[in-house]
Amino acid sequence: MTRIPAVGIPGGGYLETARDAAPETAVCRARPLAYDADVLMEIRFQPSGRTVCVARGTTLLEAARAAGLPAARACGGDLLCGRCACRLLRGAERHGESADETRTKARNRIGTDRRLSCAVRIEGDLEVTAPGW
Repeated sequence: MTRIPAVGIPGGGYLETARDAAPETAVCRARPLAYDADVLMEIRFQPSGRTVCVARGTTLLEAARAAGLPAARACGGDLLCGRCACRLLRGAERHGESADETRTKARNRIGTDRRLSCAVRIEGDLEVTAPGW
């Protein structure tokens, strides 16, 4: 088994997959506490294929950093600069855009197909992409 650390889980957690299994067969597991499946979310970053398991409410920016991926954030994740823009490939329907995010995207000329990773609070499994991931 291959284990990838989880983010934001009290008592620890990990993403578990068979050593030679395809990445899409990975399953989020929490240890030692028994959490519902609704608490742990799987975030897959493309094109690297890296995957992390995070607690509901974690920002996408925090998840990217936990995966060891570069995440530009000149504003420190305060919804100002727009440098953390990414595209949600799968699972976007659970992650609505706030008015603040819409204003920041307009001010920084970021396309409507992009999301700011500092603004996206994880509410379900996601597959995302951005330059450098």
